Amino acid sequence: MAKDLDTAFFGHPAGLSTLFFTEMWERFSFYGLRAILILFMTAPLAIGGLGWGVERAGAIKVGNGLREGVTMGPAVSKQQLAGNLEYVDIATGEGAKVLCGGQRLSDGDFAHGHFMQPTVLANVAPKMRIACEEVFGPVVGIITVENFEEAIRVANGVDVGLSASIVTRDLRKALLYIEQIEAGVVKVNQISTGLALQAPFGGVKKSSTDSFKEQGAGAIEFYTKLKTVYLDYSV
Repeated sequence: MAKDLDTAFFGHPAGLSTLFFTEMWERFSFYGLRAILILFMTAPLAIGGLGWGVERAGAIKVGNGLREGVTMGPAVSKQQLAGNLEYVDIATGEGAKVLCGGQRLSDGDFAHGHFMQPTVLANVAPKMRIACEEVFGPVVGIITVENFEEAIRVANGVDVGLSASIVTRDLRKALLYIEQIEAGVVKVNQISTGLALQAPFGGVKKSSTDSFKEQGAGAIEFYTKLKTVYLDYSV
């Protein structure tokens, strides 16, 4: 059962040269240790943005994370790698298209670890398992939408919602996104992951517990029991 989902909507060309690739780099550099990332793009941006994204993903250097220049390490276990590759197979079986990656790396030094190519998937549909379940691997799915309203509708159509972000120069659209998106953490013109340690953290629906927030004042409130006392000093 999926529990956490990060989504990002790119509605402005500036997002393609900044946060789109920052999102992908973050996803790959941590070997997808933050559940799954789904990027929403309007159709005009997707035309040029997908090719640019594939080029950048292909430039990710995979290898021993202790070596200089390496930006993506291996999966934590054989089972994790097998699960990641299985999700790619499931996605392609459901109609997604692999733009880059999707295979295990096993030649040379890669034979001594659980390495996988950074993977970008296009033609992802909202109801595909790759768009709804946790992969925890270096896999980015891209859903093309017609407009802002469709992006909101599709993103809110899943039963999870941990974090979400939007790239825009339109303040009105940013505020509408904050109001309408169903996520516990919302960011504007920032990557969808990462947060201040003193800030409350948690998702909605089936992300986290949907009942309390970790960290910050919200965490203290969870462990606090209130008692109302009335005392009359006049007696």
